[in-house]
Amino acid sequence: MNILTLLTKVPFPLNSGGILRSHHMLKAIVDEHRVTFVALHRQPVDLEAWELQGRFEVPPILSSVCENTALTDQGRRLRDSVRKHWWLRPDSIANYDIPSLWNTLGSLDLSQFDVIHLRWMFLAPYALAIKALMPQIKLVVDIDDILSLSQYRNVRFRPVKPFSRYYYTSWLDVLRYHLFESATLPFLDSMWVCSARDREYLARRADPSKIHVVPNGADVASLARLVPDFESCRLTLVGDYGNPPNAHAAINFVQRTWPLIQREFPAVELWLVGSAPNKAVQGLHDEAGKIFVTGLVPEVTPYLEATAVSIAPIMFGTGTRLKIIEAMAAGLPVVSTTAAAEGIDFEGHDVARIADQPAEFARACLDFLKHPELRRSMGERARKFVKARYDWSAIRNDIAAIYRTI
Repeated sequence: MNILTLLTKVPFPLNSGGILRSHHMLKAIVDEHRVTFVALHRQPVDLEAWELQGRFEVPPILSSVCENTALTDQGRRLRDSVRKHWWLRPDSIANYDIPSLWNTLGSLDLSQFDVIHLRWMFLAPYALAIKALMPQIKLVVDIDDILSLSQYRNVRFRPVKPFSRYYYTSWLDVLRYHLFESATLPFLDSMWVCSARDREYLARRADPSKIHVVPNGADVASLARLVPDFESCRLTLVGDYGNPPNAHAAINFVQRTWPLIQREFPAVELWLVGSAPNKAVQGLHDEAGKIFVTGLVPEVTPYLEATAVSIAPIMFGTGTRLKIIEAMAAGLPVVSTTAAAEGIDFEGHDVARIADQPAEFARACLDFLKHPELRRSMGERARKFVKARYDWSAIRNDIAAIYRTI
């Protein structure tokens, strides 16, 4: 098939969960199909070291978010074909209404494509516009974050002053996301979600036969080479801190759980590893208090190797937490909340500790910190579990099989 893929960001370098998912989605289809790759970018990206560079039908097409340009006649014609959907857009989707991308797509011979593959619903208006002009084109959307559900949980769990302006606008966004999804889902030919729970939620408004569970995974072969430091006293939380659930998790953990751990195990360190920490997360950095905020790092693997326990104290969000799967593939014990572990089938497998209250979360971390052999045995079981169920090589085979049914 001839496939046009649309992404909100270039999936390189491979330094976040969303980018890794995009990379493996493309890797699953690029050799079996003719793939044209279009992505937005905010700054220059050197793709020479990317393993998929050169394997597309044409060189990757990058459209600048920052480019100040007017709509061309072709871009305007394409955009106007989906105008009826604009009134439903939440602000976060309206922010992706970018003239340069409309112009880029308008300049392509869109009739050549059999399928448009989207990563994230943010770009759905572009696909709807193309389908309005060419109804025969199939639409595939990877919905690894269901926006209405994520926003609903965000409003419920984040501290918001009741009846404030932000309170009302936040609940209004829940409604707008729900309306936007409901208006979009009937046009989609294949929807991919991260978990059975997400599938169940989406199936209330879409054809269940078109919804496929495609979990996040890990590159088990590369992570198997990591040797955990069983003398370490370090807790590590990996994430994109521009994502509200991760920022909230870090702040809430430091305020409510960290003191309980530090009081009983003074040698412990906390490392918050990942991009885009906001001022509140940056403010947690305290070398005297053994809390370290790294910001964006070139590679996460050195931080995983130096870790005693990988933590995921996330209280809300959707999808599958790739950080948990990667930590387990690296042979690390994981302490997670129920919300963070959503989408990972732990039932009947003693491969992680689940704790939702600060005291029990702290106790689980302390058990691993005080008993290196417990860390070792849990890490070994976790590695075997991920290899059997969440290896990207197996997931890519499943993606290729889904495409054969479209």
